[in-house]
Amino acid sequence: IAIFEISPLTLPELGTRSWDEAIKPSRFQTWVEDPDKDLAVFNGIPLSDKAYCGNILEFEKYLQYGGMPSLSDPNVDDREKDDWLDDYISTYLQRDVRDIGNIKELEPFVTAQKIAASLTGQILNYNSVAKLAGVSPKTAMRFISYLNISYQVFLLKPWFRNTNKRLSKSPKLHFVDPGIQRRLLSRKGDLT
Repeated sequence: IAIFEISPLTLPELGTRSWDEAIKPSRFQTWVEDPDKDLAVFNGIPLSDKAYCGNILEFEKYLQYGGMPSLSDPNVDDREKDDWLDDYISTYLQRDVRDIGNIKELEPFVTAQKIAASLTGQILNYNSVAKLAGVSPKTAMRFISYLNISYQVFLLKPWFRNTNKRLSKSPKLHFVDPGIQRRLLSRKGDLT
């Protein structure tokens, strides 16, 4: 038996259209190997480069809808992407994760999810999450643990030379997919 943990697609994966393109060295790598080569991105006029403009559009789509493979299909319109994200949250995040954790009441768990989405990139304070969600700190730890187990959030442990400090300090919480994070925060439409 083998277990493959597959995360949502990354930005470079979303920008790759074929395996041949994925094998080619990056433009930065090409520049490092031959610095005399004139690349528009490095000469102060990145907007004049077609690839740069395409990457900016890809980045905006990634921030808006995330990296779920079914949303990366160019034939899926924005309304279908919105519906897919809503359905994903209502089925997987609210029903399946609740069943896995044997959570009796859904409302505090949904509130904790939204709080976690708003705290992405910040040091995780279980007491604050608990207070905002109206649950005990132990329950908040359990909720965040379920989100971590279900690959929705990633807890980045702090690094210190002292191992005991590493174990005792709070991690930073990061949402894995920006599309799901935005949807949990009820953000739709443009990024502005």
